[in-house]
Amino acid sequence: MRSRRPRKALHVSWACLGRPRIDRVLGHPDLIHVLSPAVRVPCRTRVVYTVHDLMPITSPTWYTPKQRWLFGRAITEAASRAALLIADSQRTADQVTARLGVHPSRIRVVHLAVDQGFFSASDAGEIQRVCASNGVEPGRYLVAVGAVSSRKNLRVVIEALAQLGHGSSPIKLLAVGPEGLGYQETHALVRERHLEDVVRFTGWLPIEDVRLLLSGAAALVHPSVDEGFGMPPLEAMASGVPAIVSDAGSLPEVTGSAAILVDPHDAEGWAAAIRQVADDNALRTDLVARGRAHVADFSWDRVAAETIAVHRAALSL
Repeated sequence: MRSRRPRKALHVSWACLGRPRIDRVLGHPDLIHVLSPAVRVPCRTRVVYTVHDLMPITSPTWYTPKQRWLFGRAITEAASRAALLIADSQRTADQVTARLGVHPSRIRVVHLAVDQGFFSASDAGEIQRVCASNGVEPGRYLVAVGAVSSRKNLRVVIEALAQLGHGSSPIKLLAVGPEGLGYQETHALVRERHLEDVVRFTGWLPIEDVRLLLSGAAALVHPSVDEGFGMPPLEAMASGVPAIVSDAGSLPEVTGSAAILVDPHDAEGWAAAIRQVADDNALRTDLVARGRAHVADFSWDRVAAETIAVHRAALSL
């Protein structure tokens, strides 16, 4: 939707005043699909909402008061009047029922998909180039993709690396992503554990560099305390890279039996998993094969077909 109003002003008007109605602006369509309940979207026509997670409700300290307020208004609207809701995972769908009282018959689960670029073989020379520019060697580092934040929980991997020790050639951790809420504590822990030569923070990178760094990694580590879905483990699988992920949130559902699952608060467990993947070539080969087979089901063609089916179901109500 394009509006003459600045986006922030439009969101405030939607949240506080309930206008302008989006269906009037768009010419009274039969159905509107709100892709994320970040802000209330007032309308009188049939509407479908996609709910990625309920973390502003379940873990409010990870969000600003404004974000919590806007989300609260939007998710209340979605729960009360959406014809159908789409959840990224069954775990999120179950939370919507438990927390918001939405009957399961009004919720459809549509798992997300992986961009096709992650399935393509990466050029070895390009991997070497982007690794060199970020201070790592291909195959000699772990990669974590996502904001450096309390929720993403890199602290447990840093503690695991501290337990593994520096050694003569320690495996490095490359944290790829912008600074998020709580990043200061993560940086401070690196200094406290004297791991400045082991842990590197890249900040935001272009998606092509992210893809190359994934392809060159020994393994992906994804220790999040919670996830509504969790895309990086699937991107790693598509890239032919083993994934070590936390057993929290929707991650066990999304990764199935194709990843190593570890308690997000168990540094010893993470150290053992990292050591196992680094030392056991047979395990690595098996994880790569299982990952590629598993991620093949996560296509955007499937997402499109399942979403269209939800639209048709909503229109038939």
